[in-house]
Amino acid sequence: FLDDNWWSQEEDKKKEGKTDGEMGPISFEKKKRPIRRQYHDGWVTKVGFVDDLQAMVTSGLDGDVNLCNVLENKRKTNQPAIKLHKKYGVHAWCWCKLYKFFASGGLDRQIIIWNPYTQMAMNYLQGHNAPILDIQVNEAQHQLISMSVDKVVKVWDIQHYRCIQTFTDKTEYKPEDRLTCMMFDRDLPGLVMC
Repeated sequence: FLDDNWWSQEEDKKKEGKTDGEMGPISFEKKKRPIRRQYHDGWVTKVGFVDDLQAMVTSGLDGDVNLCNVLENKRKTNQPAIKLHKKYGVHAWCWCKLYKFFASGGLDRQIIIWNPYTQMAMNYLQGHNAPILDIQVNEAQHQLISMSVDKVVKVWDIQHYRCIQTFTDKTEYKPEDRLTCMMFDRDLPGLVMC
């Protein structure tokens, strides 16, 4: 239960407009300040929670992916930032529950399949000619779906690590001719892009 006094307006003003890579869960206990940690040197591109790992996962334009303990608000024990994308920014990641791996992609135009336990790359999927904006998984069909800035969508077979389909959205959108994200609907099944 929250009342009107749990956080002051002055504190609210201080937290607006943060672009320095700081993140952290907000405590809703009365008058308690949120704990902040800096996980990235620059913009954070995606934050999510992976239930199987009990981890908050973050990615940023610094090229890092972090697996964090939400309760302690720090990186998982013995898990430094994952730097598989080197100096290139990471825009997207997804967790494949069936195969127990992450797929991440971004400015380097490749998808890296990696093991969260060893933090080692398992495979590299190459074929995009522009930075990757989003990655989704279709576990029922053993597929990854990736979308790049140039509106090219690729479907990858994750058992054999190869591209099985490529299509381009040729629709011209206004005011900007671009797509920014997608979602895979497991029930239809279908892909929603916007």
